[in-house]
Amino acid sequence: VSDLLPSLDDLRPGDAVNKPHSHIILFIAWTSAKHDRMLVYEGGDAKKSGDPINHSRVHEDFYDRDWLLKHHFVPLRYRNIED
Repeated sequence: VSDLLPSLDDLRPGDAVNKPHSHIILFIAWTSAKHDRMLVYEGGDAKKSGDPINHSRVHEDFYDRDWLLKHHFVPLRYRNIED
């Protein structure tokens, strides 16, 4: 259904960043030219923010590149996406 991208730097809006069998987020944009922090859509991550309402809704959030890599998230792109 999706293909692994070579690097987080290859992400385009709508691509996924996945921690297999755990959590997935949708990439919106990098917040800087250094690609060290990204804006994403996600649902249900009350543990990260401590806000129990996040568990039941989709919301925007920010993730640091180093944190994602440390926690084994990988970049993916849907195979049938049309530009």
